[in-house]
Amino acid sequence: MWLSTGSELRIAWQHPGQVNNCFRINVQTSNINNNGIINLIRANALFAESRFNLSIDKEGHLNAFIFDGFFFTQNVTYDKIRMADNKSKDIRFCANSTGFFLNINGEIALSLLGNFTFFSSLNVWNFADKQKFKGCISRLMIGNAFPLKNPKESRLLYSGKINFGSCPFDKIEQHKNELQKINSLNSDDYYNEIHLSSFVKSQKKLLFITPIIGLLSALFILLTLFIFLVYIQRRPDGVYKTNENNSNFLPVPPLIPILSNNYEAEKNTSKKYNNKETKFAECESLNDAPQPQEFFC
Repeated sequence: MWLSTGSELRIAWQHPGQVNNCFRINVQTSNINNNGIINLIRANALFAESRFNLSIDKEGHLNAFIFDGFFFTQNVTYDKIRMADNKSKDIRFCANSTGFFLNINGEIALSLLGNFTFFSSLNVWNFADKQKFKGCISRLMIGNAFPLKNPKESRLLYSGKINFGSCPFDKIEQHKNELQKINSLNSDDYYNEIHLSSFVKSQKKLLFITPIIGLLSALFILLTLFIFLVYIQRRPDGVYKTNENNSNFLPVPPLIPILSNNYEAEKNTSKKYNNKETKFAECESLNDAPQPQEFFC
């Protein structure tokens, strides 16, 4: 958001569930107060005397003032980076039982050893000096709260000339970048970058499409297998073709001669037995009949 002089941002009483020991603010300004400091963050405890103040001094450097509410006081300035140079500065700091650590654009700026757990008692926050600050705040994190993203949930109150959205500096930088791109159209590096970017995009598309194709193929195979199993289980019982009527099918060869030989032997014995009975009957009939001569069978 873009803040003009006279704008005010504050949290009158931070929600206890959003209290944490890490904070972040991204500012961009060119203002310098030759007669004093310009406050970026000013915090104090509602039920204690502890205070914290992060500001830009008259030379454009970052200053941190810390008071625990009893006797411990720290007032340090980081002069290696100029804050009021009309460039974005990402400030992060954490305070815990071991010390106070502050980074600017990912580089360590301040490192103070000691017990700074009293930061958890700071619940009244004021951002951007109402009378002196003019610039942009593009990111804000106070504990677990993000006032720029969720003003209502973080209890953020604001007033004055505030333009939400991208800062004018972003548009200026974007215009400069476009001019630089136009001037570099005839360079070989530009075409190489285009070639490389198109190749990277195609690779990303392949990496995105390949897993989808593999997943669809696996689902198709599983569905086919499922349909086949259901068909096997539920198909009707039909007449199955056998080889009983096949002329090439023959019983076991040893069984035929055994059966035929037994049959012939039984047939011959029965004939002999019948012949003997008939002859014996004829002999008895001849013996019973009166004969003049002896007859022997």
